[in-house]
This record gives sequence, structure tokens and C-alpha cells, in this order.
Amino acid sequence: MAECVEGSIEFEETLKFIKLVEPLIDAVQISSGLDMNREGNVHMVTTNFKEHMPNAKYARIVKQNVNIPVSVVGAVMSPWEAEELIASGTVDLVAFGRSFIADPDWPNKAKDGKADDIVPCIRCMQCYHISTNRKNVGCTVNPRFTNESFVPKEIKKAETLKNIVVVGGGPAGIMAAITAAKRGHNVTLFEREKSLGGMLRYISRQHYKEDIRRYFEYLLGQVKKHSIDVRLNTSATHDLVKSLNPDAIFVAVGSLPIKPNIKGIDGANVIDFFEAIENPDSTGQDVVIIGGGTIGAEIGLELAELKHRNVTIVELTSEIAAQGNMLYRIALRQKMDAVSNLKRMVETRCREITEKGVIAVTRDGQEQFIKADTVIISTGVTANKAVAESFYGITPDTFTIGDCDKPRKIMEAVFEGYTIASRI
Repeated sequence: MAECVEGSIEFEETLKFIKLVEPLIDAVQISSGLDMNREGNVHMVTTNFKEHMPNAKYARIVKQNVNIPVSVVGAVMSPWEAEELIASGTVDLVAFGRSFIADPDWPNKAKDGKADDIVPCIRCMQCYHISTNRKNVGCTVNPRFTNESFVPKEIKKAETLKNIVVVGGGPAGIMAAITAAKRGHNVTLFEREKSLGGMLRYISRQHYKEDIRRYFEYLLGQVKKHSIDVRLNTSATHDLVKSLNPDAIFVAVGSLPIKPNIKGIDGANVIDFFEAIENPDSTGQDVVIIGGGTIGAEIGLELAELKHRNVTIVELTSEIAAQGNMLYRIALRQKMDAVSNLKRMVETRCREITEKGVIAVTRDGQEQFIKADTVIISTGVTANKAVAESFYGITPDTFTIGDCDKPRKIMEAVFEGYTIASRI
């Protein structure tokens, strides 16, 4: 379609070229972006900051101008989207990449009317070696990708059925419970909140997390399809779990927000990132976010772009969203650069929070006052180890998985829940 970098090929030129070579080719596929240029790379292999099917509108124009089959590729995320593209006459063919990494059985599940069982791609870019600098390449939702030598393709029924208790209903706990249930075990899943999801309950509410939302809904659907005794609104204790005589325990109690030692942090104008995600309309016009990790960065982007707040992100390190992979950071920066009412201050420390704003100190020691009606604390999370360790001593087969072992990405939580439970 276009290369999406300054001075490069535009769609009008592409269309002229396709018409020129039409007699020489059998079909044409419409994509966009570039591979080697990182600024264009995020438009070729899209992140969560790009809409679904971004190339479809251009493929439609091409099809109106040629008599050969037209295909489209790029963020076609479900059978329903693909079916609509073909049924509407937009294209003749639809191509897929990462969707088939997330679930290699995607085509068969779609063909057999089991689309609800398709594991959705979340466009996290972890499968793309360029994005990850060739480190920890994998798939967030498919633990077997790049691990085929030791992660089994099929979950086999257990020879000895066991009593399994899972404490915590976040992505790690849910995956452990589903996998253990597929093995035929008797599974009890405890969740202290009124619904499952853990951090996914909050992350999936953010504007640019549509793909996470789809994965969250997939997990909830799989829980319902398997024999799992889900106990919501129940805080599991050592004695309660012990009373069930478990053969194995998966502890997935997640993490806790870090509350930094900042003067004025208990002020009336201060909220944590959970509240900011749940109630974005409750913030004032001038917002300061303390902490520019992936969560704080996306909260800031959403408030500035969609809620038209004046937002300043104060980040202690030299980089915004340092936990994200390279292409995620590039795509995030491109979105942020387009929002004039969003300011980023890196290598800056929050010294004090007052009723009227934040006193920040830059790298060179200069103090700066930033006006704020609302201050959002998003300085990361820490493993809930005290609660996790309370379940030791009941049975030797006790596993801490997910953020309660160490705060990380969804990929690690899913990997641990799946791989350990598949061997119990």
C-alpha cells in the first residue's frame, strides 16, 4: 500500500504500478510498511496502537481497478473479520501471519465452527525477532512457539487423577486451571474478587487493549467449557486450601502496586493506576502521572488523546515504557508525538505532591512545578510473596507462577501456568 516513512512510496504510486504490471502477475497482495526501517516496521507488523485490518480500504480500491485476484494481509484478527472482507467483495483472499503463530489450529477451528476456541493473537510483537532484539522470542498466548522441543503439542490425560488447587484467577492461574482440567484432574480455582482476570480485568479496559480484551474473553470462555470449580469472592487461606487435601497447588496471587516514598502521596488528589483505568472520566483537566512504564504511558496517552486532558508523565529512568519491546516503544512514541497535550519528562524524580500539583527534580537538579488536579501513581508492582509463601508446607508440589513469583509479562504467566500444569 505504502511504505509509511517520509519520502517513500505512496498508495497512488503503488496503484499505478499494480495496473501497469497486471498482465504479468497472477494476483496481488496488499500490505504496508517496511521491514528494515523500524519507523515503517510498526505499520507492516502492527502493534495494538493500529486498528484492525488497516490495509483493507486500500485493497478494496485495488480490486476496483484490476481483474486479477486481490489479497490483503495485516491485523485480520478473527474469522468473522476475514469472512466479511471476502463476503463484501473487498478482497478475494485473506492472508495471515501472527494469528497462525498464536493458534496453529486457527484454520481448522474456523472451518469446523469452533471459532470461539481460537486463541487470539494480541499483537504483542514478542514473536518478531526484530522487535525483541532476538531475546526471549516467543508467543504470549502460545507457550509452544519456539519451544516445540519440550512443550507437548497435545495435552494428554493424566494416568493418575489428582486434586489440584489454584489460588488466584489471573492469566497464570486461569491457564493452570484450564490445563489441569484438560488433563482430567479435579480443579478448584479460588479468586478473592467478584470476577476472574487479575490484572487483565484492568488492562483490558484500556482503549488500545482491544486485543487483550479478546484474549481475556477467550480465557473466560475456556474456563466455562471445562470442569473447574470456580470460587469467586473467596480469599483462600492456608487452612482452607489444606482442608481440600490437594495433591498440587498453583499459587498465582499476583502482585501489589508499589507505593513510592513521596511526600504528599496520601493527598486527596492522588489515585493509583487501577482507579485511573476504571474511572478515566474522574480525573481533573491537568493530570500528572508518576511512572512512565507501559501502564502509565498508555493511561497518559488515552487521557490526553481521547479525554483531552493536559497530561505530563514523570519518569525516573531515561526511557518511556522501557519494559515494552522495541517496536512497541516506537509505535507508542509515534502515537504520543501526535498528541500535543501530552508531555513526557524522563530522568525526572517526583520530590513532592501538593494540593495544586507536583514538584519534580530533573537530572541536572533543577526543580520544576507541574500543575495537577489529579496525580496518578503508576510506579510498577511488586510480587505478592508474603501471601504466596503462606501456602507452602501443605504439599511438596506447590508452584508459584505469574507475578507473585516475579512481575513480568503475560507471556511468562501463560507459559508457567501451561507448562507446569501439563506435567502434573
